[in-house]
Amino acid sequence: MPYIGELTQAETIAATDQFPLDQTNTDGTTDTRRAPASLFADWLLGQVGTVQGPPGPAGRAGDQGVPGPQGMQGVAGIGVAGPKGDKGDTGNQGAPGPADPAGPGSTITSLTQTTTISATDLVGISQGGADHAITLQNLLDGQTIDAASAAAPASDTDAFWVGQGSSTMLAQTFAAVWTWIKTKLPSYKRPVLELAINTTLDGSIHNGSILVCSQPVTLTPAFINMGSGFTCSVVNVSGGNVIFGAGVTTSSGSQTLPTGQAAELRAFTYTGGNVVFAAIAGGSVAPPTQAPGQVTGVTVGATTASSVALTWTAPGSGGAASSYTVNHRVTSVGGAWTSQSAAGTSATVSGLAASTQYDFQVIATNAIGNGTASATVTGTTPAAGVAAPGAVTGVTTGTATGTTLGLSWTAPSSGGAVASYSARWSPHGANTWTQIDSISGTSTTISGLTASTSYDFEVEAVNSGGNSGWTAAVTASTTSGGNYLLTAGFAPTAGSTWSISALAGGSIIVNTNDNSIAADGSHTVPASVSHAFSLSNSVVPTVFPDGPGAAFSNGGHNWWGTYAHAPATPGNYYLWAVAKDSGANVVATLCLPSAFTITA
Repeated sequence: MPYIGELTQAETIAATDQFPLDQTNTDGTTDTRRAPASLFADWLLGQVGTVQGPPGPAGRAGDQGVPGPQGMQGVAGIGVAGPKGDKGDTGNQGAPGPADPAGPGSTITSLTQTTTISATDLVGISQGGADHAITLQNLLDGQTIDAASAAAPASDTDAFWVGQGSSTMLAQTFAAVWTWIKTKLPSYKRPVLELAINTTLDGSIHNGSILVCSQPVTLTPAFINMGSGFTCSVVNVSGGNVIFGAGVTTSSGSQTLPTGQAAELRAFTYTGGNVVFAAIAGGSVAPPTQAPGQVTGVTVGATTASSVALTWTAPGSGGAASSYTVNHRVTSVGGAWTSQSAAGTSATVSGLAASTQYDFQVIATNAIGNGTASATVTGTTPAAGVAAPGAVTGVTTGTATGTTLGLSWTAPSSGGAVASYSARWSPHGANTWTQIDSISGTSTTISGLTASTSYDFEVEAVNSGGNSGWTAAVTASTTSGGNYLLTAGFAPTAGSTWSISALAGGSIIVNTNDNSIAADGSHTVPASVSHAFSLSNSVVPTVFPDGPGAAFSNGGHNWWGTYAHAPATPGNYYLWAVAKDSGANVVATLCLPSAFTITA
């Protein structure tokens, strides 16, 4: 019988090759049989899986299990019976190779347990049918809320992740958060803003605030900037009357809020249109004890061939006015006045002759008597047959010096063709206007102003059919004598769209160039430049939540940058920059020419 050492050595082995083996029968006898290599390999792999290999390194250790099948090489030591000779000696069995800790016959619970994990630790994954490892950091990267399924309407039992006292992720319910919020509500305080100048109400500045009027000011509504749901409180602590401008409906029927009284303002939209309503404390004004003072600021507005529109400011002294008497007469004739009554601080005088100049005056009235008549103003009706221009929009102040200030606006989009424009200005709140006419374009420079002084500016369009009426006033100040200038920076991009959810209460980088240290050396460095987002491109903001920006150099110029908090409500916003001198006087303003959009 040949021994195994006498056999011819095989170069390869296939699944169909045969191996001799002794196999015990059920009766205890032993037979020599043959088995294919594939069956023998299956048996060996099963035996290898029962051997517990040492734990592999974390993560990638699974790959080390592959050498396990090397134990098969020991099979060659098994004695092979020759066809005729005696049975050969049994060879020594090869040592089993190391088993895969995570391979067949092992479980994840048998692995060494860890209690911490870091970004660089490896996690096993199957990718394309092959085993791989990936770091925890890369495994988590790119996971965004956009990949989540749409949620049902929120409920108290809904839960979200929260870090509480550490970086450990815990679950929190909305109901628990609401309970926490309720504990904070008693300590919440509404913002308080002091108003000492005439103000146009803006939702991004005044909504939810207590407006303390320390001077007799006029509050003008701009519903497009307020929005439905706007609310604020107005308290008059001045020595005169606070006036609600045209467009405010009051519970008392009077546009006057006397000193020592308060009102709640609410703006809302319903089937009847847009309404700004002032609920004056007590529902009515206390009975007057004296006649009203003198009406001021009578202004001629839009005119037609047969009518003239007038506006005015309620008296700042005396008793509250309950109504007004509007008088007119032909200037060239003089004599007696023709009268009509008005409930608010505006009226249109109709039934007039074309191409005629008229005098106008207004008198305030209450239960005690009449006030002193206003100063007389004149207005001329145009020739019949021509429609007047539509409203001028977008009035913006530009470069300011100690004696000049730039002014620009947008031409009317309706009405008759514009022949020319008129502009007028007055020291802020004084209603003593100086006017220039026959302006051919949509911009001009107002000169002859006083340094470090705040002015109101208005514009109207004119043709032979009449005029558009004066725009709402915009306010800006001359400088203390330096030549200041602001030009647009490079963020945010005009016309871009930002998402509140993407910003997540964060900031938008904004910046402005004040053109100082320029090549011509003619511009002055302001003491500060602040930025603010506003829904209006004509009303200069007065509140800058992020404070003055930081100065930095760029291309030889002096720039001012701010990490400005993003607006909290959707809308079309304008970026304003306001420069002030060392005396806190506004010396230059700039509004980004195109709006950018904030979405939900």
